[in-house]
Amino acid sequence: MNTALAGRKPLRPADRVSKEQTAERVAFALQAWGRDKSAPISRVQQIAGVDRKTAAAWYNGKSPPQSEHLFTLARKIPELQGEVRRLSGMDADLDPDFQRELSAFVQRIQGMMR
Repeated sequence: MNTALAGRKPLRPADRVSKEQTAERVAFALQAWGRDKSAPISRVQQIAGVDRKTAAAWYNGKSPPQSEHLFTLARKIPELQGEVRRLSGMDADLDPDFQRELSAFVQRIQGMMR
């Protein structure tokens, strides 16, 4: 057993995030991001390095990405960064629209500095 996790309490059922909730929130974020993009599913596919069927399933809320793909996508998609934080409970008190705009702003600034 991992000793770092030994002292932690398991999540209560009400605290758990289901696959369905994750799929729904990921789809919401991807669709918000892809709204003004051409071929958003192809872009998701390219960012995550998966086949089109898998990218479409995430985009349409049929299934959630596994953690390595979720974090890869979140690094590139500000809308998804906010959803990951909300799902993990890290910013439950922050306004989602503000957080989305802030993430986009920070990414623009980072892009200008390159």
